[in-house]
Amino acid sequence: MRLSVIIPCKDQSEKAINHIKGPLWRFMENVGIDYEILFVTDGSNQINQKAAEASMIMMPKQVRLLPYEPKKGKGHNVKKGFLAAKGDYVLFMDADLATDLRVFLTMKKDMENYDCLFASRYIKGAEFAQKQGFMRQIMSKGSRFLIRKMLNIHDVVDFQCGFKMLRTDIAKSYANHSRIDGFAFDSELLFFLKENGFSYKEYPCIWKDDPDSTVSGAFSSSYRFFKELQVIRKNSASYLLSPDELEELSHAH
Repeated sequence: MRLSVIIPCKDQSEKAINHIKGPLWRFMENVGIDYEILFVTDGSNQINQKAAEASMIMMPKQVRLLPYEPKKGKGHNVKKGFLAAKGDYVLFMDADLATDLRVFLTMKKDMENYDCLFASRYIKGAEFAQKQGFMRQIMSKGSRFLIRKMLNIHDVVDFQCGFKMLRTDIAKSYANHSRIDGFAFDSELLFFLKENGFSYKEYPCIWKDDPDSTVSGAFSSSYRFFKELQVIRKNSASYLLSPDELEELSHAH
């Protein structure tokens, strides 16, 4: 079994570089599986992109920097990683490693039992390394309410924790049907999985907010998120796989 780890990054190259060649690489070396790390920096400014390119000299051999495109959106970067992945499974995580990596060890035991496995900050057993700020709490509760109401997903507690692992063939299929490049892509992915009958499970994690991250522009970000959910709901039929596509994925597994 081979794992493709995807690190989407925009304008945080220094932090991502230090995490990839430091704690992430050390962790993966001790897991005991074959792996690759895909570093995706689309949408970064010129300074950050050049820093990413220069860092490859110091990176472990398992790391690939994907070719740059002047596009923006975390969803775009994750899906680009899906399409480039060579592993049997893909795992994407935030460049700041906000999710404690040890949750992967629990998920790894169930890999063959579910199509998608993902970390959760809000189920029993999860912990926050430090209490979330008031605005973050309000935004999180609001987004979860909107997702449940607009996409009719009621069996998920945490839709947007940036630590999800799924079969690569399903990830590529999702990428080819996706319409969202922004932050609602997590919700779109779960909607895609639900609509096509794929299995998924949440795992409690330890989460630490990035101190360099801000909630500036909260209202405009929330509005964009709402509009993306509208796009998903309006185009719900486009996420349904054909019988031939479903059969191909079934045989691949």
